[in-house]
Amino acid sequence: MTPGEQNLQHESRNAEVKSVVIIGLDPLIINYSSPDFASFPGLTAEKVIVGITAAEESLKALGYDAQTHNIVLLTLARQRRRLSPKNY
Repeated sequence: MTPGEQNLQHESRNAEVKSVVIIGLDPLIINYSSPDFASFPGLTAEKVIVGITAAEESLKALGYDAQTHNIVLLTLARQRRRLSPKNY
């Protein structure tokens, strides 16, 4: 296979990969003892992070290119600049 053919094959595989972005508040900035979270007893940032990581890994196992981005009181425009230049 020529280098050109290899490049076309690589591009073809990349074109088939769907990209997913998981965007949410940084779990470390949330006050889980707030009454807003009373219906989720025992919820912690660590448990939320484990859940988000599991979701991202599940999406990757299904063939998606998944990325997680946490918002830490940034504007949406600033957060968008952090995303890789892909179509989501």
